[in-house]
Amino acid sequence: MNAIFAVNDIDGFGVDNTMPWPRSPVDLRRFRDITQGHTVVMGASTWLSDMPKPLPGRRNCVLSTTLVDDRCEVFRNITQLMMSLQQDEKTFVIGGATVLWALRNYINKVYLTRHHCNQRADITLNTEEYLRGFKIVQWQQLDNLTLDTYERVDYTQ
Repeated sequence: MNAIFAVNDIDGFGVDNTMPWPRSPVDLRRFRDITQGHTVVMGASTWLSDMPKPLPGRRNCVLSTTLVDDRCEVFRNITQLMMSLQQDEKTFVIGGATVLWALRNYINKVYLTRHHCNQRADITLNTEEYLRGFKIVQWQQLDNLTLDTYERVDYTQ
């Protein structure tokens, strides 16, 4: 399982059910290119955010005990979700922060975009803690973004 998400310089993850930075065509294209044709897993708040529903060209899975929506597959718990995934199915956890933490032990690779800004956020994600047990294997610095890829090296974290 993989994770793909973005934060700003102060670990801001979300504000008012959207991203706390201007939309970046580079970041959005990276997200699309990496997840296209695969499974994405998210929480109900991410599903209900201002993203297209469902994300086209992907299997859309939502972890929620209350959501009812026939445009996605809803799983009431992690066990149900894991039982529905095929062994070779490429899966990306895309948010929110609670779902990223809940599935962290299953994550082997993290695609992280760092937006170099410090806009206010009402949801943060402590990336230093989240990435404990991972090592950086690739990074690309752009004007206002850093695109990082991490792989798990320590499975005891």
